[in-house]
Amino acid sequence: MRRTLTGIGIILMLLGPLLQGLSGASDPYAYVFAPVMLAGALPRFAIRGLQPDPVKLAIGVLVAGAVSMGLWWLGKTYVGETPWQIALWAPLAVVILGVLMTVAGSLLRHPDKL
Repeated sequence: MRRTLTGIGIILMLLGPLLQGLSGASDPYAYVFAPVMLAGALPRFAIRGLQPDPVKLAIGVLVAGAVSMGLWWLGKTYVGETPWQIALWAPLAVVILGVLMTVAGSLLRHPDKL
């Protein structure tokens, strides 16, 4: 159950920036998606007892931002001149749902640490 939640959550987090590109949006919102995606990964590190490191967090934001921009670009390139009709709030809602599912999967792994 927890692996399913985590796997679907990661897929949803990656689907958000792709949907942003498929909607034909001119702004990838990587500055929104990157920290939200990183927030979904933080509980996995915290449960393992790893200490927070500002350099690693900054690198994580840069990597998540690069992935967000890449997926946005793929979506924008795929649709070309005819973007899909996607609600403005849908890409971010998909990412937030993915974060919640990933966090739930992490917490189910160690219920004693709630």
